[in-house]
Amino acid sequence: FGGETASASEKATASDKASEKASESADPSASPSAGAKPETPNENDVVKVDDAVKFMRTVPQEWATAYNSFTCPAPGADPVEDIPGKPLLTCDEDGVPYLLTPAVIEGTEISEASYGIPQQQANYVVTLDFKSEGNKVFADTTGAIVGTGEQFAIVLDGKVISAPTADSRISGGAQISGDFTQESAAALANNLKYGSLPLDFPEDGIQTRVIGPTLAGNQLTAGLWAGLVGLILVVIFSILYYRAMSIVVIGSLLVAGALTYGMILLLSETAGVTLDLPGVAGLIVGIGITADSFIILYERMRDDMRDGRSMRVAVDTAWVRARNTCLASDGVSFLAAFVLYVFATNEVKGFAFMLGLTTIIDVLVFFWFTHPMTKLMAGWGFFNKGHVLSGMDKRAIGTVDAPTGTTLVGGKA
Repeated sequence: FGGETASASEKATASDKASEKASESADPSASPSAGAKPETPNENDVVKVDDAVKFMRTVPQEWATAYNSFTCPAPGADPVEDIPGKPLLTCDEDGVPYLLTPAVIEGTEISEASYGIPQQQANYVVTLDFKSEGNKVFADTTGAIVGTGEQFAIVLDGKVISAPTADSRISGGAQISGDFTQESAAALANNLKYGSLPLDFPEDGIQTRVIGPTLAGNQLTAGLWAGLVGLILVVIFSILYYRAMSIVVIGSLLVAGALTYGMILLLSETAGVTLDLPGVAGLIVGIGITADSFIILYERMRDDMRDGRSMRVAVDTAWVRARNTCLASDGVSFLAAFVLYVFATNEVKGFAFMLGLTTIIDVLVFFWFTHPMTKLMAGWGFFNKGHVLSGMDKRAIGTVDAPTGTTLVGGKA
């Protein structure tokens, strides 16, 4: 990875603990030659998580001896050489020594890194997202050390810049927390985002907690409940206002929801897309976009039926105007989502992506479900003959004055 400083606890005693643990874990039978070098080192050399864990928990004798005699370079001295595929003896900026396994993840696997203050928290955190392969390795890495107090290290130019522990198996991204200032969080995020640095297991060292996944469970639950309440309110409104025609409304929402859920699953598997809190907000806005589409179509139909057209004819005439209006509205929404995704900060990208996705799905549902279903229902006598529960009867469309029963044509008594 890459970055700057993540503050932690127990720095004063970390060196002594590391020395003791390295000696206790020594196993001569598992030792390779201390002076051996990788046969064909290259910048992409990594080891499997299981091999790294084995090295960390059963430190070869030569490396334990080398660690116990290791002295951190003096300030200003040349950095320790980090040879791909080999363990690393190095220090952090406070002079705490580490014995690290060969890297298990290269920094090139990071797809995004950002910083900010999450909702309901007061301190800055650094958020990581990985590419699909990096997600899997990181999940295996954190899963192997969860609850043990063991650490993985973030290394830049041969120096440890952060060494967090894992509170849980983390997939779909993670948050690194500590006593960050805005400047140190920004520096760490920028180096993680633009660096190309390995992630290793330290033998022991400082303690920094990793909080993950990206979205805390309570926030995700609250967001999903907000979306569900919004959906229920839209359904209630459509039933009260459009009566039986709300069948198409509810069907459109269900189809849009199923398509959106399917796309999220597909993108999660193929592109590593994760659903965060801004993304949930984008999905909630998408409910409103879908509702706008059928409201425009139905109100256009009512306008044409007030002018004396039958429901069968009104569906076709209203469709032309409603289609153009919805395309213009969705086009503006998609353009706004695109601009936000390209130019906004990472915290807003999730909202922009989900807004753009739901906008595209709304167009598909409007053209290939809402309109065909409305046209089909217009051919049923229950609707085209203006049953009182159809939602398209004379009183509902405004051609009958409710108190007197006077019929209105073209808006005149």
